[in-house]
Amino acid sequence: MDNNPNISDSNDILIIRFLADEATPEETDSLWKWIEASDENRRYFLKCRNVWDALNPAFHSDSIDIENAENQIMSRIHKDNKVSGLRIWWKRLSRIWQQVAAALIIPIAACAIYFAWHNSKNDVPDIPYVSISTAYGSTSSTTLPDGSKVWLNSNSSITYPREFNSDQRTVTLVGEAYFQVEADKKHPFVVYVNGIDVTATGTQFNVNAYPGTKEKVSVTLVEGKVNVNVADKGSYALTPGDHLVNQDGDVEISCSTPADKYCAWRDGVLDFKGDTLQDILNRLQQIYPVRFVVEDPSVAAYHFHAEFKDESLEEILHLLELSSPIKITITQDSVSPGISVVHIARN
Repeated sequence: MDNNPNISDSNDILIIRFLADEATPEETDSLWKWIEASDENRRYFLKCRNVWDALNPAFHSDSIDIENAENQIMSRIHKDNKVSGLRIWWKRLSRIWQQVAAALIIPIAACAIYFAWHNSKNDVPDIPYVSISTAYGSTSSTTLPDGSKVWLNSNSSITYPREFNSDQRTVTLVGEAYFQVEADKKHPFVVYVNGIDVTATGTQFNVNAYPGTKEKVSVTLVEGKVNVNVADKGSYALTPGDHLVNQDGDVEISCSTPADKYCAWRDGVLDFKGDTLQDILNRLQQIYPVRFVVEDPSVAAYHFHAEFKDESLEEILHLLELSSPIKITITQDSVSPGISVVHIARN
């Protein structure tokens, strides 16, 4: 329906099957993941749904004259003098018609005409979405439309609809957040992150999904239950104390994990008890504007037993230097202004 490269025939077919109440649960799940992938995808789906609701007629498929419908549509397209763009749409519609029931043809054709006349006017209202972001070194909290509460860690963002009015309460996360979800079994709460989605009905859990770090995503359950669906790996039911890590497609679950180790950041605490220097550097790189260069790989394996509360990055690095045989040198990144480069060598 659109010449946007993000919108393919398969997406169009999923939308059609969903609007016609013919989509399987797997297809519906795939469609929602695509919708949540970008604001552009979300707007496209909403336009399709609104036009479908307005124009979908109730008639039997035997009464449809496909050839006549095509002639009428192409005539209106030429009359509107927007042939160049709509020819692409029409070719795509023709392929879709070969794969769906004849009863769907006229509503979809009507969608194409509607978009051609009104897309530039942007007169189809979109559901308003809210996006909240935090800067390096800061945290924030917010209450969602259903009363659920979210704490957002440094260098993170969350996007959600201003109102939850569908079968699911969905949010998209980049970075790290702690969720305290209001109980509602009829409307599951779903957090979409890189490669996984976390589904809950009423519980408390932490999700760490910062970009980079070899696509590592972790989920720590504090209370209640959640299901974690990992792409191409399956679904995992967690119980309190479980800590799931998905890294490069490998899933590991640790049981009876102290929740404070992964959730104490809400209180300004960084818990590095038993962590290697490399673990600490990975964590600091998530929440501070810094890039580490370890000049001697052997020092990365040093273990620490430390806890920091409200210390600055400089204070943390100074304490690490005092407590181990390492030397730290700080410079500025010449490519990315505002990013510090920390060189770590053996002392």
